[in-house]
Amino acid sequence: MDMAGFARKRISFVAIGMMYFLISVSCRAEMQPPPFAPVTPEPWVPQDQNLLRLNVGISFYNSGWYYCNYYSPYYGCTSGAYGSFTPFTLGLQGDIHIDGMSYLTPGFQVLTGSITNSYFNSVTTVSQSTHMTLWSPTLDYVAKFGSPSSDTVTRGRVGGVLYFGSDGHSGGGFRVGFGGSFFSSRRIGLGLDIVFEGGSYNGYWLSGIQLLVSPELHF
Repeated sequence: MDMAGFARKRISFVAIGMMYFLISVSCRAEMQPPPFAPVTPEPWVPQDQNLLRLNVGISFYNSGWYYCNYYSPYYGCTSGAYGSFTPFTLGLQGDIHIDGMSYLTPGFQVLTGSITNSYFNSVTTVSQSTHMTLWSPTLDYVAKFGSPSSDTVTRGRVGGVLYFGSDGHSGGGFRVGFGGSFFSSRRIGLGLDIVFEGGSYNGYWLSGIQLLVSPELHF
């Protein structure tokens, strides 16, 4: 074999070997992930859907009773008295998960505004207005309908309320309501609620309705 043929064969073996090496390196590079692949953070997934709620809104309360005048030798309730109270309402509530769809919700609310009393004194109708503040702890059972991972979860409530007034009187009653949480699958959400209350204050019946908008913190 001459030297030229031997050189050509040697060059061919070297070329084949280099091609095999390059192909192997390329395949391994395609199979392996890049050394600095970006890591996507896992989204927050709510579990028990406990939350802290700041209630802001307006309420409408009414109270009515008999205004009794005493006469000798008899007495009688000759007319009715009426009181209206439309306070600004601010409160804080927390939903604590119990089991399944059940939550226990303690809270505290402050209602402040003007209360107007009107009554007939056997001669004419008398009206008077004064500023009033009620400090009001609440305790509700709340049932939620919907998955915690849903963006919208509806709820219903039933519970009790106490009233402590700036005039030194007190009272209490029951409350029912319904509402919902929006963006509830996120850390920060928004709640809308309507709550009905009924009971007594200073011995007189009292009823009211609350319209509430609530920023919510889910945890």
